[in-house]
Amino acid sequence: MAMLTPSTQSHQSHQSHRSDQSTPRSSTETAPAQSIGSVPAAPPLADDELIRHLSGSFSLSTATALRLVEEVLHYYSETPAEFVTRLHTELQRQGWSNNKIYAHIEAVLPSRRFASPPLTTRQIRRVIYG
Repeated sequence: MAMLTPSTQSHQSHQSHRSDQSTPRSSTETAPAQSIGSVPAAPPLADDELIRHLSGSFSLSTATALRLVEEVLHYYSETPAEFVTRLHTELQRQGWSNNKIYAHIEAVLPSRRFASPPLTTRQIRRVIYG
């Protein structure tokens, strides 16, 4: 069971921005780079074979399967540094102390999709403050 963390809440808020896109795109189409808040410009394009697989396996329309895959790709498109910076800002706005934020980020990083080496509190501070 997935926990709803500030990082998932933020990505859910990005979902409403992405629904403005009227036509989903596949790997055979080109797409303009768009930036949504602090999220990187263009997430990887969806794979046509995966779209067909999801459409057939779950009785989804091709457009719905494509939107689903693109949303997942968008969700996981942040680099470790972008994730750390965004999460730090979100938790600070919620009133968390830096020590709690650093501990939370250290605990969450290993479960993220990107291959991130374990970061120490000092390394997390350097990502945030330079």
